[in-house]
Amino acid sequence: QSNNDLILALKTNKIDAVALSGGVGQAYANSVSGLKFTYADYPKGVQDEEGMQVVIPKNQQALKTRINKIVEKYNHSHSFEKWIKHAGTQLKQAK
Repeated sequence: QSNNDLILALKTNKIDAVALSGGVGQAYANSVSGLKFTYADYPKGVQDEEGMQVVIPKNQQALKTRINKIVEKYNHSHSFEKWIKHAGTQLKQAK
């Protein structure tokens, strides 16, 4: 489902909550009446266990290969962990 579908389901009481990345969640809360954004302080390691996804069109093997190489590079350097920690710090300061 798209984020718009999830927000519609939330607004029509089909679901109770939606977990979105900070910037996206804040943007929806600012633009859709009746929504509230709150920062979820996940326990250490939760984000790593869930993983990350990149959505691309079907039959784009060259693009998929390139993306996987980039992700592997950043996983090896632990950059994602550093970025997530930094983003969490920034969100807490913005509260």
